[in-house]
Amino acid sequence: MKTSQVGIRLIKEHEGCRLAAYVCPGGVWTIGYGHTSGVYQGQKITQAQAESFLNDDLVKYEAKVMKYNDKYRWNQNELDALVSFAYNIGSIDQLTAGGTRDRKTIAEKMLLYNKIGKTESAGLTKRREAERALFLKPVSCTGATVQAASKEPVHIQINYQPGTTYKVTASNLIVRTKPRIKGGKVVKGARLSSLKKGTVIKNLATMRLNDEIWMYLGLDKQGREQWVCADTGLKAYVE
Repeated sequence: MKTSQVGIRLIKEHEGCRLAAYVCPGGVWTIGYGHTSGVYQGQKITQAQAESFLNDDLVKYEAKVMKYNDKYRWNQNELDALVSFAYNIGSIDQLTAGGTRDRKTIAEKMLLYNKIGKTESAGLTKRREAERALFLKPVSCTGATVQAASKEPVHIQINYQPGTTYKVTASNLIVRTKPRIKGGKVVKGARLSSLKKGTVIKNLATMRLNDEIWMYLGLDKQGREQWVCADTGLKAYVE
């Protein structure tokens, strides 16, 4: 996975671009879009060189995020947010506690990295809030929010594929309107109906909210989106 234009725009917005070397608030010689490697006093570059430095730096920080992909299976928004975070902080090792934290905790802890020394920075606070919002934003595709689930050490979930049929394993699985994230927590949609155990359903798309995987079943007769919680992170209700 590579950083999308959404992630690149986020980095550019908060890094800014300066074509002459300067000392950043952290006391490091910097140039271009926050590039620091080999920068020296009096150095000047072109806009093209700034873009080249950015691309090189993205490769480095993408690797720092993707080393945890086997554990988390990042979606595109999560990757973009974390690459921006690592671009600024240096890595996501501490943020993820070496890959031991869940997504909810990662999102919460992001906001703590807003200081220069011991002093809170308004600029860093704004950046952390933007990164957290992107991290929590579901990935959209053709009008539905999509994120395929994958096996993880702490999950029972299977790899739900769009267009594939599955069976309900819960005794009474509630069908709801589209859920969302609010204040870092999953807010369930309104109840529409329920499905009996053994009911065969077709997955049109999946959405990840924190550690829950929600499956999209299409519109009901009243034009409302129908979603079911297929996997809570601890137990699968659709297999």
